[in-house]
Amino acid sequence: MADAGQVVRQVQEVYMDYYPLAPHLFHLNIPSCMGLEAPQWEQATFSRMCEGLASVLLSLKMAPAIAFQRNSAAAERLALDIEGRMGSGNNTNDLDLFRFHNKHPQVLLILDRRDDPVTP
Repeated sequence: MADAGQVVRQVQEVYMDYYPLAPHLFHLNIPSCMGLEAPQWEQATFSRMCEGLASVLLSLKMAPAIAFQRNSAAAERLALDIEGRMGSGNNTNDLDLFRFHNKHPQVLLILDRRDDPVTP
């Protein structure tokens, strides 16, 4: 018996497949996203990004509207994958996984830093 003293009152599953760095900043531990250029997609990197973002959304209990940079194939593909995961319960049988009752509208904005005019 793991709980011989019967002191465990509740067990919760926490979706945390990322590294929190500050209250509004996290890291997915992906060294580089440069392999996400069409036509050669680095599937392992792309899958890791999708899984990490889904983990962030689930742990923050968010089901946001998704906006993405239109001139970036990588941003569009990432947005469509996350949207699909939200609709399919993150590829599980639990279709209510992303159904949260948030009072304020939320938006996930996906940008491609390769087109950042500020960063040299």
